[in-house]
Formats: sequence, C-alpha cells, structure tokens
Amino acid sequence: MTEGEKAKELVHDEIGNYETVVEIAGNNRYIAVTEDTVYVGSIGIASGSFFGKKVKKYPLDTITTVDVRKALLTVELELVTAGSVESGTVQGLMSRAQNENITMFAKARYEEVQQFANRILSLRRELVRGSAHSQGPTVSIPDQIEQLAGLREKGILTEEEFLAKKQELLQRL
Repeated sequence: MTEGEKAKELVHDEIGNYETVVEIAGNNRYIAVTEDTVYVGSIGIASGSFFGKKVKKYPLDTITTVDVRKALLTVELELVTAGSVESGTVQGLMSRAQNENITMFAKARYEEVQQFANRILSLRRELVRGSAHSQGPTVSIPDQIEQLAGLREKGILTEEEFLAKKQELLQRL
C-alpha cells in the first residue's frame, strides 16, 4: 500500500459529507476533488514530518494550471495556484517529493494522471464560468448614466451628485 493510498482515509475525514467528483491515489499523496475544492492528503515524509499527517485544501478558483510531466522515474502532477511559482523538474527528487503541490505516480499511469488533471481544469472552468454568470449581466457605462439621470429626474439624486457620478463613469471609458 502506497503512502497515497494510506492518506485516503485522512482526506475523506477532512471532506466529511461533501461528495467527491474524482479521486486518485499517488505514490506519496491522495487527491480528492469536490465541486469547489481539491484536497491533497499526505502521510509521513511527504507531509513535511516523518510521522506527520496533513490535508491541504486548494479552492478550485485559485488553481491556475495543473501540470503533468514525466520525470526520470515517475509522473508528477503539480497544482499551480495564483501567486505560486511552478517548480518544474529543477529541484531534486526528494525536494519534489516533499513539495506539497506535487504528487508523484508510477510512470505507467501517465495517461490516467493526464485525464485527472484535465478533469480538475474542467471543473475549475465550470466553477469560474458559473460565478461569472451569477454576478449578473454587466451594465454599460452609458446605460449607467441613463439610470443615474432617471434617479436625478425623480429627485433621488441632486444635480451635483449626478454630475459627480457621471464624471466618474466617463473617466472609466
């Protein structure tokens, strides 16, 4: 049993009642994805401590890319988030194994890992697209000025308030 398989229970305890969309056990970590979060469980040295255990959460909307690459002995899946720097393969094997953003797999699992990465990116696109739609349609600046003029005509805005807001909006064009 790999450390990744051992970390499955740790991840499921963290997830609780949330339903997972996709899951995979690596050599050094276990990854489970819900509709809005990626959970990565680590046991032992991969957690940063010989006897340690931890689960790291990555909100899907903070993941910028998921890299899959063939290393000398393994396939690596790296979660890259906003503000983080991709590690690539410049680090040594042990450094990459301890990097909490990298999960290693047997080299023969390359296609499976690539499909898993594509599924994470697909879920991220769906989440981001859904949140963009939930914000509602954007109103153009000319339409906003017309709305303000209507408020001015109804006496809700004074002439000075209307002109100040109109100037602010025109500067955005």
